[in-house]
Amino acid sequence: MALNAIMVMFIRISRIHPSVSEFLLGKCKKGSKCSGHHCTLPFHWQFKDPEMDEWESFSEIDNEKLEKLYCDVMLEELCSAIGFDISFEFEGCDLNFLLDNKLMIVQTNFEDFQDLEDVEDFEVIAPIRRLSTESYITNPGNHVATAWTWYWKEQDGIWLQYDVDQLGRDLQRSIEEAFLNKTNCFKFTISNQDYALDFSKPTDMHQENLTYGTTRKVRRRPAEVKSGADILELKRSREVSSAEEKQDKMKQNDKVPSHWSWMPSDEQYKRIPITAMSSEYNEVETLFKKTINKSVTINSIERVQKPVHVGEVPKVF
Repeated sequence: MALNAIMVMFIRISRIHPSVSEFLLGKCKKGSKCSGHHCTLPFHWQFKDPEMDEWESFSEIDNEKLEKLYCDVMLEELCSAIGFDISFEFEGCDLNFLLDNKLMIVQTNFEDFQDLEDVEDFEVIAPIRRLSTESYITNPGNHVATAWTWYWKEQDGIWLQYDVDQLGRDLQRSIEEAFLNKTNCFKFTISNQDYALDFSKPTDMHQENLTYGTTRKVRRRPAEVKSGADILELKRSREVSSAEEKQDKMKQNDKVPSHWSWMPSDEQYKRIPITAMSSEYNEVETLFKKTINKSVTINSIERVQKPVHVGEVPKVF
């Protein structure tokens, strides 16, 4: 039986604008006026409408469904997307993904589609892409950066995470750095065996044993699916931390006499003239004269302000 209709869509990976990370944590000052693409999650799947030639977003539900499929490294190369709510010109179509080949296929009867090489013979009508926050390697301080995990496939079909090389160095970090630097090949040694990881074809990344020539498939996947609940919890934790920091600053400020004059935070101390009409002046004058047995004339009194450091006792001069 011939296929009535088949549509192939290339998946393109792009990076979400940096402002999205700020937006996710509620820090984007521009708000709705920001020109960046604001998302509610650190990933965002889109497809390009073939008729309007515009990028359209998957629904929030489908966005998370697709991300879960993408993150599950144990899924077969061909995985079904039953339950996705995407409207196409053709009704009754099955939706399937070839994530390693960066393809999405919609067809009327997938059982008749046996040779994956024949995919190129059909019409490509709409690219899709996965927008993502920056890698954790690029900005370790970004709480919503994407943590990527690298896997290689054993002979029995099990996908295993890279661990450390022969010198005990973290291969996950080394491989990710090499990939981001657009290095086509990354070499490493494990158990006296030399390997080369080939990035030259993102749709066909593989590892080769340089002694025996054996190859293993390689995958790069997000370490976890961050849900809306995860982002809310992260925002809540940051708000709590921020509140605690403010309280600490307030406690620190409580150690400084309320009548002190303002001074820049980078100044170690500051001399402030005290007016003769103030109660502070009168108090200091009285205490000073008690320490001497002769009459003196006080020309001026100055307060030396020295900010309190951790572990110090406030000093007022």
